[in-house]
Amino acid sequence: MQFSAQGMTELTKLVVRDPSTAFAIVKAARLPVPASVMMIALAGVIGGFTVGVLDVLTGTPDVVLEFDDGRTATVERAGPILQAIYATATALALALALLWVGRRLGGGGSAPEVLAAVAVLQLVMTVILVAQAISAVLLPMLSLILMIFGLYVFLRGLAHAVNVVHELHNLARSAGVICLSFLGVIIGVMIAMAVFGLGPQATMLGEL
Repeated sequence: MQFSAQGMTELTKLVVRDPSTAFAIVKAARLPVPASVMMIALAGVIGGFTVGVLDVLTGTPDVVLEFDDGRTATVERAGPILQAIYATATALALALALLWVGRRLGGGGSAPEVLAAVAVLQLVMTVILVAQAISAVLLPMLSLILMIFGLYVFLRGLAHAVNVVHELHNLARSAGVICLSFLGVIIGVMIAMAVFGLGPQATMLGEL
């Protein structure tokens, strides 16, 4: 496996066309854990920077929440650094959840194999994210199509990645592993944000 620009382009095409074969290649490559973690971090940094630049170029406003009592809460968008931290931490948490849940549902994937699959999928999604960001500036309608396409590629790719890595031989079981893993990640992220005070900053306005 080559992680050059040309190599990532070819790998992205293969994940889109035939994700099962793509992740069989990833599994056979036996990537070491440090390399997979670095790839996940790289994807997080590129993704965070891309989203941050896109917010600046498109003038994306903060999110304003309105409550029944007349008060509003302005939620400031996270900057590129926080975006990168969130993306990296979430991807690592997802990999751990897929490993833990998959093993308990009869899977046989190892930590290096699961991390490698998640890392490659993150890099592929970063390629699509960059294309979406560019199109958001030049052709907004194409950006929407790429966003839907990216969601499809991610879910389909993740299902085949879990199926191949854990050798489940059943996409329905893979979907079950993914659903339970996402649930665990969401709960874990909410707990971590509450404990460490992380997350978007909100300003409340209105009468108390």
